[in-house]
Amino acid sequence: MPDLIAAIVDGSLKPNLEDEPKWHEALQLPKWEYWITGSHDKVCSLQELKVFVLVPQSEVLYGVRPLKGKLVCKQKQDNTGKVV
Repeated sequence: MPDLIAAIVDGSLKPNLEDEPKWHEALQLPKWEYWITGSHDKVCSLQELKVFVLVPQSEVLYGVRPLKGKLVCKQKQDNTGKVV
């Protein structure tokens, strides 16, 4: 852990800020159904936990800027690097 912190501090560890793959790319992959199912499960989970509320644009007051969000595609891997 100290090596990781040192790498972050000295700038030798660069974060991966790119989504992998982008949403439109994920929908072109052979297993696109998994991305749809995963995103549905994530949104349902967030709604059940009352993390956010979807507000129709017509109900947003003038001058108020609601927070925006996006789906981030990330392939989770186990300890061996296999996608799970």
